Amino acid sequence: MLANALQLQTRTWRHERIARVTFVFPSGVSFNRARAAGAAAFVDSLAHAWSLTPPDSIGYYFTDNPKDTQRALGLDYIPAPDTAWGLSDTQHDIVFIGSSRSGEDYRHELAHLVLVPFVRAHPPARLVNEGLATWTGGSAGLRFRELIPALRRYLEAHPDLTLEQIMADSPRREGSLDVGYDGFAVLCELVYAKSGLAGITALADAGRDPTAVLAAAAHAVGVPVEELDQAWRARVRELAK
Repeated sequence: MLANALQLQTRTWRHERIARVTFVFPSGVSFNRARAAGAAAFVDSLAHAWSLTPPDSIGYYFTDNPKDTQRALGLDYIPAPDTAWGLSDTQHDIVFIGSSRSGEDYRHELAHLVLVPFVRAHPPARLVNEGLATWTGGSAGLRFRELIPALRRYLEAHPDLTLEQIMADSPRREGSLDVGYDGFAVLCELVYAKSGLAGITALADAGRDPTAVLAAAAHAVGVPVEELDQAWRARVRELAK
């Protein structure tokens, strides 16, 4: 159904290929080649950093707002922020982006495609998976470091919020702030800073049980599990400077 809707709705759209990424977009949307080249370079850079083989060819469908992209997919009732939305189809190496700010260079969904071999080999908890994509590719059209100030303000306003609580019931997204995605992106960054890719692999291999995930994170960071939240919050403060 989605495939049929996509073919019908995008039959007159333009195509521009840069490296392994083919950008597909409405004729009325301007194409920023420099941003697109940055996205294409990001795919190869992330794959190289993780020693992964990226997809041979990526379809990158984008418009300058979420609703137009969703409409192209035949989706009319998906809640989304007003300015940025993305979806990845890892089975077919396609991403769908609606963003007024960074339509050609929305890296979160590209990160999901590149990290597919790692995720398949080491199936992580949902928020670890989203944290990896947010750490490496940002979220809501923003880079990882751009997300941190809002996360810091949220955590300062909620001093008792824990990683375990976030895993159990992540706070609702507010604009570009997603406490689950952004918070676990910081946790992934902290684990990598302390234990490298081996630590990230252990975190992913911990599975979906929150107790096991947080125990693996604490071990990789080198702190008792009861001190993990403190170390995580300290890292948020440091990154927000």
